[in-house]
Amino acid sequence: MRSETLNIATADVEVKKEISELALDKDKKYLITMNSNDWYKKNKADLSNTTYPIVAGNITINEYRWIGGTTQTFPTNVSANYNAGDLSFDFQQTE
Repeated sequence: MRSETLNIATADVEVKKEISELALDKDKKYLITMNSNDWYKKNKADLSNTTYPIVAGNITINEYRWIGGTTQTFPTNVSANYNAGDLSFDFQQTE
């Protein structure tokens, strides 16, 4: 497990951070998450559920998870009809 922290001072401003290389094991599930003091709800235009898994090349997204509150707790709620955050990431394949 590894944490990276970004303190965001202004809303609606894209912030990027390059992180050091992180070795991943093939066929193992990983969670990319964020903690925020605010959020927005984004649905599909027709309000239908997302069909998981979403496969993009050699990356598979299995589900969207969330949890409310102020503690740093593993997200246990699963939702398929919306997401509530804008966390983007780029993977660079090294092998």
